[in-house]
Amino acid sequence: MLPASPKTREDFGLRTGQTFYACPQKLRKFQPDFDPLLRDILDRDPHGVLVLVEDYSGAVAAKLRQRFERTMPAVADRVRFVPRLSISGYFSLTAAADVLLDPLHYGGGATMYDAMSFNKPMVSLPGRFLRGRYALGFYRHMGIDDCIASSPADYVEKVVALGTDIDYRRTIEQRIAETSPVVFDDTGIVAEYERVFLQLVDEARGNREKGTAK
Repeated sequence: MLPASPKTREDFGLRTGQTFYACPQKLRKFQPDFDPLLRDILDRDPHGVLVLVEDYSGAVAAKLRQRFERTMPAVADRVRFVPRLSISGYFSLTAAADVLLDPLHYGGGATMYDAMSFNKPMVSLPGRFLRGRYALGFYRHMGIDDCIASSPADYVEKVVALGTDIDYRRTIEQRIAETSPVVFDDTGIVAEYERVFLQLVDEARGNREKGTAK
């Protein structure tokens, strides 16, 4: 939930006319092969600014800044690191962003829920393993495929399209608003967890009784 006085785009260093890309994930998720995608996004959108959230000590952010200077020197000045945020600050950032980016290989689960709650598109490139496929599961359940990329080049294409075409972005935001209740109101997974836990309890009791009988 947004605070009564949420932070604005200007509070995060954005000026009028700039595209607000954000990836409010732990910086340790930023694998080196994510850098070329970030570089290409900012190269394709000269008005784009990428906002990241520093780690608690700032050590990881410092190393990442140094890496960006090597891997994407032409656009590194349009990557903004903001200090570690309170929960209300994090919600403000999520709500203020134009497009959210899901990191490669280790995507966001809770972050995807937060993105949906503010009707924000989060573009994702699904990986081989579960940790990189959370967004895919949500979007499939919602019947939306516009934010799921099939390749690194497609990831860049989808992010830039959402960032630079306001009417298209508004259309996707509206579709998220209309379809996200199928995720938020789905109690089927709760029932499935209940079934599995009860089954495990019954199995544990059965094993214990067998052991006692011996």
